[in-house]
Amino acid sequence: VQTCALPISRKHMSEATRHFLRRVDSLCLGANKVKKGAFLPSVVVYGWGTYDSNPHVHLAVTAPIDRSEADFFDLVEEAASKTQWFDRQRKVEPYRSAGWSSYMVDHHPENLDLDLLRDGMKGGGNKSI
Repeated sequence: VQTCALPISRKHMSEATRHFLRRVDSLCLGANKVKKGAFLPSVVVYGWGTYDSNPHVHLAVTAPIDRSEADFFDLVEEAASKTQWFDRQRKVEPYRSAGWSSYMVDHHPENLDLDLLRDGMKGGGNKSI
């Protein structure tokens, strides 16, 4: 997901990303499960672009096993369209290789948001998308 090229702090990007992930969680898992602590595993890395002129977010989110790829993409788009800073340019693609994760973590380790590193899901299976 890519945000817009307007001035934004890491704090604001983190808040918007947290909001976006909660929306995705609620749409995929249901609000009641999310209130009880359920969430989709995710990794978040921030990018700033050349001359800090293109703030953006790289995300990897695991889809629930009971969702089709198309359905999950639609839910991600819906969540993004209703989240400030995520309602601009975005590109949603299926996860196809470990290369993307390596790029996210190795290329910008200082921009990894450890507060949003979520590595498990209560109740139900998941698959990488």
